[in-house]
Parts: sequence; structure tokens; C-alpha cells
Amino acid sequence: MFLLAPLAVEVPAGAGPWRPRLARACAALVVVVFLAERLAAAGAFPEWLTRSVLLAGAQARLYADPALFLPHQLWTATVMQSGWWELAAVVWGLLVPVAALERRCGPLVLAAVLLALAPLVSAGHLALPSPLAEPGGDGIILGLMAVGGVVLPGARIRWGVGWWLVAVAGFRALPATVSWSGALLAFALQASLCQGYQGSNALAEALASIAALLLGSAAGLLIARQARSAAPSI
Repeated sequence: MFLLAPLAVEVPAGAGPWRPRLARACAALVVVVFLAERLAAAGAFPEWLTRSVLLAGAQARLYADPALFLPHQLWTATVMQSGWWELAAVVWGLLVPVAALERRCGPLVLAAVLLALAPLVSAGHLALPSPLAEPGGDGIILGLMAVGGVVLPGARIRWGVGWWLVAVAGFRALPATVSWSGALLAFALQASLCQGYQGSNALAEALASIAALLLGSAAGLLIARQARSAAPSI
């Protein structure tokens, strides 16, 4: 297995005035939820806490079965990651490209895009031929990177590549930067292959990735248009 990890973003116009507090908080939330579920399943908590954590995790996931579906799952399911590999990709995406987007646009814009993208990405996964749909955070990262491709023109991403084979693992930073659009396509391919490896429908994952890219691009165009209209005319 290989993992493409964004290490840094180079933005010609500068990083922006805001600190990426929301992106970092989202990354921390994803990690805490993932570890809490794994520790509860391993019996590391008292029985009452284990029961509460596992119940909350089950209710947060997205179910295609109408009898199990609840509206809040459209948002909460994007926090639930299906494995360590997906967790690493989502956290790295939040801490680097999404953080760069927040530095430029601010936390309010990022929060609005997150809240709008989550149910749309999750809804696409309801078409998966499985009683339990696992959207995770891949689609959200793809959508946000598509926003960045419009809002951060000319930005380039420096990548690293990690690999894991049975008990052998390694990581190396790549010497060259990649355009934002090239990085976006690489991440989309990785997300589709990762979900397919974990047993999801690879074609459905690819279609969901395309939908996330289109939604993010539309949001980016809207944000860029609003910024141009708010800019003082000379």
C-alpha cells in the first residue's frame, strides 16, 4: 500500500491572514473519534463507557437501509474513518491543503463549505450496494481541495510518499512540487483505490470522488466571485 501525503503548500500570493484553527480542530476530532472506537472495541474502557462509545459510533455511521437511516448521519458519517490508511490521508489533507485554504478564506467560509459538502458527499454514498455506506472524510477533502484549486490559483503542493508492506514501512519526501490540480487528481485516485481495497464499490467511489470535485469547484467559483465583488474598485 502507498500513501501520498501533502507536506507543504506554496501559494504565490501569500498564505493569508487567518490561522488554520478549524482545520486543526477537525483533524483532532477525526483522530479522537477513531482512537476512541478502536480502544472501546479492544476493551480498554470501563463497560459503561465502552457501550456508550460503540453505540455512538454505530449511530454516527451512514446506513442505506431506511429503517436505520437518521438525518444527522449525513454529517457525522464523514468523521468516521474505516481504517488507519484512510485516517492518515484525511488528517494530512486537513493539516496541509485544507489549512492553506482556511488561511486564505477564513474559518467561517471553511465551516460553511464543510457543512454544505458533507451531506451532499454522504448522499452520493447511499447508492453503494451495501447496507452500510462508509463515506469517511475522503470526499470532503477532495471537495475542499477543489475549492482551493479555484481560490488559490498557482498554488503548488510538495508531496511525500509512504509505503507499508506487511511489517515494513517507510516514508520519503518527493523532491519536486506538484500543481494543485495534479495533486487533486492524485488524491482522488488514491481515495478511490483505498476504498476499493477496503471492500467498497470502486466504481461508486470514483463517481463519488467526481461529484465531490464538481461540488468543490462550484463552491470555489462562488467564493472567488464573492471575493471579487467585495473587493474595492479602483
